[in-house]
Amino acid sequence: MESKEAGLRIGAGATATATACGVCAALLVLSGCGGAQGGREPEAPGKTGAVSSPAQSRPVPRGDGSDVGSDLNGDGHPDLVLGEDLHAGTRLSVAYGSEKGLDPSTHTVIGPGGLQLGETGQAADLDGDGYSDIPVAAAPGQAMNALATPHIVWGGPKGPQSGRTPVKVPLPEGFEAGYEELSPTTGDFNGDGHPDLALNGPNVAVLYGPFSRDGRPDEKAVPQARTDIEGGASIVADPAASAARDSPGGKRATGLVVLGRGGDGEQVPATYIPGGPGGLREDEYPLSAGNAAAFGDFNGDGRRDIAVADSGSRNNEAPGSGSAARPDAVAVHYGTEGGGVDGKEKRLTSPAGTGGVGGRVLAVDTDGDGADELAALGYPATEGETQADKVLVFDGGRQGLRPDGARTLRRLSPAKTAGRELPAGERLASPEAARDLDGDGREELLLSFAGPGYEGSQVWVTDGHDDQQAFSTAKCSQEKQCQREVYDYKMSDVEAGFK
Repeated sequence: MESKEAGLRIGAGATATATACGVCAALLVLSGCGGAQGGREPEAPGKTGAVSSPAQSRPVPRGDGSDVGSDLNGDGHPDLVLGEDLHAGTRLSVAYGSEKGLDPSTHTVIGPGGLQLGETGQAADLDGDGYSDIPVAAAPGQAMNALATPHIVWGGPKGPQSGRTPVKVPLPEGFEAGYEELSPTTGDFNGDGHPDLALNGPNVAVLYGPFSRDGRPDEKAVPQARTDIEGGASIVADPAASAARDSPGGKRATGLVVLGRGGDGEQVPATYIPGGPGGLREDEYPLSAGNAAAFGDFNGDGRRDIAVADSGSRNNEAPGSGSAARPDAVAVHYGTEGGGVDGKEKRLTSPAGTGGVGGRVLAVDTDGDGADELAALGYPATEGETQADKVLVFDGGRQGLRPDGARTLRRLSPAKTAGRELPAGERLASPEAARDLDGDGREELLLSFAGPGYEGSQVWVTDGHDDQQAFSTAKCSQEKQCQREVYDYKMSDVEAGFK
């Protein structure tokens, strides 16, 4: 489990690279969205566009700054940021937190502003002003293969506001932007207490914080462009604020996992690079093959463990596309002294008769015992079936993750979208984030689903067993007209949705 300062833990290895189409000419903060309940079944550097004041169903509470992660408005409550690739283009949706948890009726939707928005990193306070900021990969215009570069959407007392413009982060010498593969990822790789930004492309680079308002990294810390590290399909960082729970003063260098080096979509061995006082260390730890990974503490010993999963992709083809095979296990590497990990993996398989396990993985501590659980996609036992049909939650404990007694969660998005009906295998919600949203010492497990044909994301907030909340970021048009949709989903004690 992470401390309160850790903010939101984000699922790794399955964030889609977004492609914009039919979007606004300026970076707009769009209006509030209509409520919807989800379904369950047995070119220049610097400024790139202004952010206008949003028309909110509820005003965003004004904050004074905080040390809570993913807190865009600095009111002491973590917020949820979703990068969405929808039928109308790409955008960022923000649901703000409150004393009682997420309040999706207080929200902001940020359009792409003529950019192609790609992968979004975990929000972190990159400039040290007490308000978390959103790192996002973006490419100019509508070109399909434009070079993506890192940008920052700044937070503030009321979240992203007019007059605060996203900035383009200058790339360090020796690092080149890649084609739609840039993964801006936050962590504290030198352990100085300031969030840093790691980039993934043809190689790996780290820019050290705090950042200036024009997007430039700390002048006193030399950026690292690790030309000796071949870039991968994605990179996964241990959240910067996870250091707060197991080191004096809350300062501990966090590590980085590089996935899919040169694998062309295949499941190839991953690599773990620890952090240290000088940034990313020279020593590396080989990990099991897989294109998804998650940091956690699965045995409660205070050391960081790594779970590596088969994402299901084969030769850049999605699961279920013919050449894909069903993932069958998750490999867990437990932490050792000195910030390393054990080279001997422990295989975590799904309960007997339930098929395989893999896909997107996420650490979460829903019972507050200090030993993280692991949420992963589960696959049917049917031979040849490569579509996930559930989320499995494996308990942690003193002996580590336990394969027996895994809990099953199954949440499906609405069947009909954009005039067509999707089969159940194409609309399963995946692990999205983990966070103690209401401050009770136990983390909630958030599931989400969004697709190119949808008007927004469907989000479920669970206690690892049952739903506490469910809402949708749909539905806003460019004319700021919202439409309410009600799905066939029973909830008695929660009013869900963007009102």
